[in-house]
Amino acid sequence: MDWKWIKEVAFGPLNLSHESFWKLQPFEFLELYEGWKWREDRRIEEIKELNEMEMRRMSILASWITAPHFRKPKKPTDFYNPNANKEKPKTTPEESKRMVMLLSKEMGVR
Repeated sequence: MDWKWIKEVAFGPLNLSHESFWKLQPFEFLELYEGWKWREDRRIEEIKELNEMEMRRMSILASWITAPHFRKPKKPTDFYNPNANKEKPKTTPEESKRMVMLLSKEMGVR
């Protein structure tokens, strides 16, 4: 039995007093821990969902702000696309320079 972990959970996230902690049966402690873990997992999922919504809002705003600067306005998915492949191929310095030149040309930068 890992007493260090049990005490950390009891007095940390569960916020139990010493008196209430020592009155608990082991199964009661585990039930309290499982309830806290469930709530914590839900909270983390809610944060992820809020972050996703905020990223979508920011991409819409970015497309509006940059629209006057492009001949063909960018779509919000050009800025943020959660469905895009996460693994992007590495580019060489020459390819990066070419991409910057194309973007500058598209934006009308001299």
